[in-house]
Amino acid sequence: MSEEMITENTELLEEQLGKPDLVRTMHIVLANTFSMYLLAHKYHWNVEGPFFSAYHDFFSKVYVQLFEEVDTAAEQIRALGSYAPGTMKEFESLSTMSDTAEIPGSKNMFARLLAANSALVDSINAARGLAEREDNYGLVNYLEDRLDKHAKLAWMIKSHMVGQERTMGMRPTD
Repeated sequence: MSEEMITENTELLEEQLGKPDLVRTMHIVLANTFSMYLLAHKYHWNVEGPFFSAYHDFFSKVYVQLFEEVDTAAEQIRALGSYAPGTMKEFESLSTMSDTAEIPGSKNMFARLLAANSALVDSINAARGLAEREDNYGLVNYLEDRLDKHAKLAWMIKSHMVGQERTMGMRPTD
C-alpha cells in the first residue's frame, strides 16, 4: 500500500473526526464492519429472483465472515486498552456508511454491498496508517489481513454483478 493512500485515508478520517487516534478509528472499523454485516444479512433474508439460491448462499457467506470480523475487531480494540462500542446507537453514530430501509433488487443489492465494502476498506486503511505510525505492527498485520479479505470480497461481488449483466443480455462495462 502506498504511503500516499494511507495519508489520504487518514486525512479523510481526521476531517470527519477532528483529532484522530487509533482507538477512535478502530471504533469506526468496528461500526462499519457491523453495518456491513447487517446489510449482508438483510440482503440474505430479502433477496428474490431467478438466482435466489445462489445469491442467498453468497450473502450468507458474507455475513458469516463479517460476524467473525466483528468479534475480532472488538478484541483488537480491547487489546488497545479501550472498551468496544456495542450498541446500535453507538454503531450508527460511528459508521461512515449510509443506511436505508429500502429493499433493492438483487443487482442493486450487490452494488450497495460493494459500496459498503469500499467504505469499510477506507476505514481499515485509515486505521492501518495510524497503527503503523504508532509502531503497532500486530494490529497492522491484522488490518492487512482484513484488507486482503475485502479485496477478494470486492472481486467476488463484482463477479456477481457481471454475471447479472450477461444473464440479462447486457455487455459488461468497464
